[in-house]
Amino acid sequence: MISYLNIRKNEYKPTLYGFLYSFLIVSFFILSKSYRDSLFLNNFTKEDLSYLYLITPILTGLLVWLSLLILKKVNLPLKSLVIHLVVSTLAISLLLSSNLNSILIYYIFVEFQISIIAILFWDVLSESFTNRQAKRLFVIITSGGFLSALIVGGSMPYISKLIPQNNFVIAFNFLILFCPYLVHLLIKSSFKEDVSISKNKTRIGLKNIFKSKYILNIILITFVFSILSVIIDYNFKIFSFNKFQDNPLELTNYFAKFYSITSFISFVIQLTISGFIINRFGIKYALMILPMLLFIFFILGYFITPFIIVLLLKSKEQIFKSTLHDTSMHILWMPIPSFKRITIKPFINILLKNIFSSLSAGLLIISVYFNYNFVDFIPIAVILLSVLIFLTTRTKDLYVQELIKAIDDRTLSLDDSVSYIADDNEMLNIIKNKLIEEKNNRYFILSLLDKTIIEKCKETLGEVFFDSDSITQKLILKYMVNDEDKISSHFLKNQIDENSDISIECLDVMCRRNIKDIELINENLFNVENQKLKFSAIDNSIKYDYKSKDNARELIKSELIKK
Repeated sequence: MISYLNIRKNEYKPTLYGFLYSFLIVSFFILSKSYRDSLFLNNFTKEDLSYLYLITPILTGLLVWLSLLILKKVNLPLKSLVIHLVVSTLAISLLLSSNLNSILIYYIFVEFQISIIAILFWDVLSESFTNRQAKRLFVIITSGGFLSALIVGGSMPYISKLIPQNNFVIAFNFLILFCPYLVHLLIKSSFKEDVSISKNKTRIGLKNIFKSKYILNIILITFVFSILSVIIDYNFKIFSFNKFQDNPLELTNYFAKFYSITSFISFVIQLTISGFIINRFGIKYALMILPMLLFIFFILGYFITPFIIVLLLKSKEQIFKSTLHDTSMHILWMPIPSFKRITIKPFINILLKNIFSSLSAGLLIISVYFNYNFVDFIPIAVILLSVLIFLTTRTKDLYVQELIKAIDDRTLSLDDSVSYIADDNEMLNIIKNKLIEEKNNRYFILSLLDKTIIEKCKETLGEVFFDSDSITQKLILKYMVNDEDKISSHFLKNQIDENSDISIECLDVMCRRNIKDIELINENLFNVENQKLKFSAIDNSIKYDYKSKDNARELIKSELIKK
């Protein structure tokens, strides 16, 4: 089983710690969110809910930003301990109080609690595993969360009969205090080395952000999608409450079941078809799938019962947002230079996104004031979705332009994005074209690429190898050992005979291919004038256990005596 999951021996324990960590926090998220929504809806009006959509994102964003700023210089295990202790203590205090003010504050506080614990979780994983490990192990680690989602959603109706729901939520607030210990174990077993990184001191001004058409496009997509998410979420909560208003217990169970099922479906889609869609159809169509689905279902709202339509809309948003949409948005950030991305991405994804969500609440407040129904939201949603579809259609061209610019400026960094590039046909095609067309840039481009990406570019490497400079040829040979059809051993033998700049690398590839008469070819090089080639041949005799290995050792001894 372990070999099937591709977990190496020294990764067993850290992966288990991460799995348990994910299991705990996701079950806690689903339980807290479900109980929070049910508790609020049973004690307040839909008008109050519309005002909370205005207040909650701003307060959450400010509290998260302030908390992370205060704890910026604190190490992760201690930061985790402080955060979990503080948020759990405050949550338990609010849950033990039964007045309306406490319920109101608890609604906002859960949003902050979930946000800061989730940010901490990803920070811990990023510091515990290398980028290449992340590609293999994060799917396994996050599967703990999806497993917990199924268990919590399936068991809530039965547990609710035995334990009051507020006590169950309180118990989970105590249970997540185990997370700091898991963080300690993960950081203790971290695979990342301490590397001093020279930080780019370039200041990124707001003018620079809004001047870029590419970044502005990302901001507009975030803006429109935030409004749509608020409209869908608000109607989902209102219709759910209307359906179960006579049974608060069932409302919480309904929310828990919904979030658990959609989380599981998201996991399956992410594992099975997300990569295929991005690879086969590209980022443009991957981004268009969710808006197109929402567009169709909003139109169907004129003909089908609103409760069913809202349920389907929320399901689509919940499932595809965390899979295709978020993955595609992550890919969009790759061409942005890392020193800019570190500053701009949090600014857009945390601050601007929360501001956009708050602005969207103005629409809800108006709808409550004029007593609008779900049908009245449909024209607004259709217009917004038309804008969103237009923005996604032009995304590909802007993405390609930005990627080419990043390669030309030598600011492209693929270290944290290898798993996405390998599944992105558009980026692969751009890289291949760049390798063919830009001879002077080949070494730089190749030095960025991971082995997974190189494997998909081998045809191109075979084409560009022969007219590349020797430094680039050496790098290409490193990956073309088993590609006799692209770089023949006959060509390699000629390079050795001509004593070319790549003769040592050619000999190494021939030895690794174990071609006919390689032992004789290698031994004949013991007496060449090129000392580097000579000692490479001697080393090969010993390394590959050739018959000439004893002769090679004698030559080494005689050289040492001479010195």
